[in-house]
Amino acid sequence: MRFSHFLSPQDSWLYFLPSDAELDLNVAGGSDTFYLCLDQDRLLADMHTLSGRDWSGVTGAPQGFSSADTERVARAFSRVLHGPAVDGPALLANGIEMLRDSALMALNGATELDTGGSRALRSGWRTQRLVSTAREFMDACLQVGRVPGVADLCAVTGVSERTLQYAFRSAMQLTPVAYLRTLRLNRVRADLLAAAPTHTSVTRSAMHWGFVHLGEFARDYQRLFGERPSHTLARRGTGAASRALFAEIR
Repeated sequence: MRFSHFLSPQDSWLYFLPSDAELDLNVAGGSDTFYLCLDQDRLLADMHTLSGRDWSGVTGAPQGFSSADTERVARAFSRVLHGPAVDGPALLANGIEMLRDSALMALNGATELDTGGSRALRSGWRTQRLVSTAREFMDACLQVGRVPGVADLCAVTGVSERTLQYAFRSAMQLTPVAYLRTLRLNRVRADLLAAAPTHTSVTRSAMHWGFVHLGEFARDYQRLFGERPSHTLARRGTGAASRALFAEIR
């Protein structure tokens, strides 16, 4: 469904992930994903032998290629993984070479979509890195009971508020503040599900996670979880709340 900066990839695409590059992959549920790990120097040298061109430019970031030979690579995967060339958990050397050669020929005959030098590609890759850094920082802060501010997020990512807003809207279709608010609502719910009604209160938990407008908090909580926070706390005493599911952030 998404390969890093490539949105809605087509079945006819091949993807090349250079060494030391990061990957952001989003696939549909129930999908099987296979990866072929090759020696990069040898691969680029063989590509030069086949085409005569310099392939060193593809090592900067993940690349996407359109190839008529993608189906051939898929068939090679199937033969190697499920055919007689499998010896227990390991693939026989000839099977690996067959698969490597199929990938090599497909890449050689592919139409390169982008070498990594375009502004759009760099922008997409940077957006994913900014959002990932901000999300990791939010999680780390909440783990120790601290609610980070927007200035904290800008400081850790090294960008302005507007740039961070654009990145989150592009990658997640919501603002960083809205994303953090959903994380905080889940933290309140965790508190209410874990505590006895006689030892905590909705107000205390909400205030702990930075909700100062309790009316807005209660409304957002009910919209996200389908019940009032007071009902969550009350149900905790019956034991039924221990089986409740938390809202998923999409």
